[in-house]
Amino acid sequence: MPTFHTTIVREAEETTEIEVDYAFSPGTPGRLYGRPEDCYPPEAADIDVVRAWIVQEDGTEVEEELADDEIDQLREEGEVAMADARAEAEIDRYESSRDDDRWDDRWEP
Repeated sequence: MPTFHTTIVREAEETTEIEVDYAFSPGTPGRLYGRPEDCYPPEAADIDVVRAWIVQEDGTEVEEELADDEIDQLREEGEVAMADARAEAEIDRYESSRDDDRWDDRWEP
């Protein structure tokens, strides 16, 4: 699972910035058609908070627990980050295939 780092801003009486390291797996859509031995159920996105902490003014770090809505926020952020990574990989694959010399011979008049 890829690991990410982010900052969550918690609004209360004072604004608190919480540093978070987390691992995210986007899950799979599953395959529910075809031969039974080729099928598998869908898996939901999974998030594991590796570490959450607050850096105090004196530089010390204090471990912090995250609320459910903050974990949901991380899940959404992870889904966006994974989609961005997939899009970048697709662009890289496309550009590397365009740079491949063997395609030049096919299109000569």
